[in-house]
Amino acid sequence: MNDYDGMSPGQVLNDASVADFVKSLGLGIAEAQKALDVNSVEQLDAFTRPISGLNGKSLLELGLQPAFYHFQHADLSCSLQLSLKVQKSFGVDFGIEAKYQNSDKTKDFDENTLTQTESMSTERTQTRSAEVSIKNNSRGAMQINGQGYNLEGQSLDERIKNFAAAVRGNQDISRAIPVQNTTAISPPPAKVSADIPDDQVVFTPNSVAFIANRSDQGLIVIRENPSSAELYRLKNNVEVSVEPDTTIKDYATNVTSALNAIDHYNAELFPEEQPLGEFYFGVDLHIPYSNTAADKQRTNEMSSDDSAGRIWFLADLIKNRGIKVNVIGHASRTGSDEHNQPLSLRRAESIKSLLVSSGAPSNLIRVEGKSFADAPPADGENPLRRKVEIRLDESMQLIFVKAENGHSINRSQVRPNKLDSSATTGNGFALVVGSVNLNNLNDKHISIKGTQFTLSGTAHDGLDANSAEAFAANLVKDVNAMSALSVEATRRGHITYLSNASDEVNLILVSESSREITLNGSSGVTVKTNFTRTQTQTTRKEREGNSTVAVGASLNVRYSRQFEMEITGNSSISARLVSVPPPTEFVESMQAILNDKKGGA
Repeated sequence: MNDYDGMSPGQVLNDASVADFVKSLGLGIAEAQKALDVNSVEQLDAFTRPISGLNGKSLLELGLQPAFYHFQHADLSCSLQLSLKVQKSFGVDFGIEAKYQNSDKTKDFDENTLTQTESMSTERTQTRSAEVSIKNNSRGAMQINGQGYNLEGQSLDERIKNFAAAVRGNQDISRAIPVQNTTAISPPPAKVSADIPDDQVVFTPNSVAFIANRSDQGLIVIRENPSSAELYRLKNNVEVSVEPDTTIKDYATNVTSALNAIDHYNAELFPEEQPLGEFYFGVDLHIPYSNTAADKQRTNEMSSDDSAGRIWFLADLIKNRGIKVNVIGHASRTGSDEHNQPLSLRRAESIKSLLVSSGAPSNLIRVEGKSFADAPPADGENPLRRKVEIRLDESMQLIFVKAENGHSINRSQVRPNKLDSSATTGNGFALVVGSVNLNNLNDKHISIKGTQFTLSGTAHDGLDANSAEAFAANLVKDVNAMSALSVEATRRGHITYLSNASDEVNLILVSESSREITLNGSSGVTVKTNFTRTQTQTTRKEREGNSTVAVGASLNVRYSRQFEMEITGNSSISARLVSVPPPTEFVESMQAILNDKKGGA
């Protein structure tokens, strides 16, 4: 039997072999016809036996003949309608019995109707879902079977993460998946102070990104294994020569090792098969930088500051060199793919949003949600799977080079120099960015929804003064303090994300509990879809005629703890018998038998 998780009603009926059901009904009628014919033949002896009261004549000699009965027509009908909402799987069985039975009733009619709710089986685990909408500016609460959960936190991301984690702690809730819906801020964020550098503050309709760099960094592209040694220069008198090797990857490895041998410089190789960055997520979340300390220890996750640096550096690479990347989301192997596939896609979209907010063109970034397609079946809940990878969409090896504080990579002196955006062949530096100090942004002005805000790099929540993260955090604080603006702000690394207060977050709740669950919301928390289950089953049988074919059919649906299901069925059979005279050959044969009997007496 198939696993019915995700199957349509038509597929369920097809797998249940309805054709075999109808076939069995037809065979039952054929058996009944055979029984009628045999019965008529068995009367032959009575029609040919001499009867003393009739002067020794038989019934046949007096003109009487055995009657034969044929089905004039036999109509079969069988219809089933299924309305299913099942998260994992269920089983469907048909039991069929067809037999002939002689009856003196001309019509017999039965109808049986069953309506059922909250019916369950322990054979398999089933899930059901509900949906709750939360206004971005809500500080309300939700009750689950009378137990309250409040929206708490300074920023939208913080409130949603805390709320989802708290709700997931309820004994009846196995998953709580937030889905954010954002509309553009109008008028969009813009700079007011004309002297704000465009490469330090990047605006989109829903974000303000602060771009800073604590040290000089460079990117070397390796496209070929050269025919002779190549010179790699970071600045005058800081250089290495690297000989060709067997393969391009081997050569790139040698270049990386040679650069790491130079004091005060660090190089990291990213072969084309290796992600340029990996970003990890909390359970059920598509908000980055949200893992627990235990998860971070397992995943080796970069700090949000380091992640921010990688994001804007890659955004600069995509923007200035036109390099295409793939952003691929993943999920742990828990629950069904129905929820995990869109969750992994939303994770990929969130990292793309970070890149676009940092200045990367959207059309050069392809996103994909793979759910747990690459995870082993027994993997289970694994933080290593709750991630997004950024991968190159073209064949090359990349080497990231970073100078320690107090040292530099000189853009005009690097060799091989491939900084021209039109350079698409050969090896060399494709990108060099110098250290950027954002001190100059203090007291500059920007506008959000037509309201002016003063930028500040004051140290905040443990963030270094004048860092990109500090500027983003201070802007979040100022925006959220102005409730009349009707804008909610939240920080993701170096970016201040903005959304309208009237926008909503949809929270998808998944339960494997067998108990009835009641949801209630208040103050901007609205229950859109509740947990429901129902089943309706109708069976109808109708028989007509001098003889009947009795057909019994049973439909057994096995399912586990909770589901939404409606089944309606209607099956009927009608048959009409007619009496017909025996064939001429049959009568002649009977007469011959009778004559033989008389001749031998």
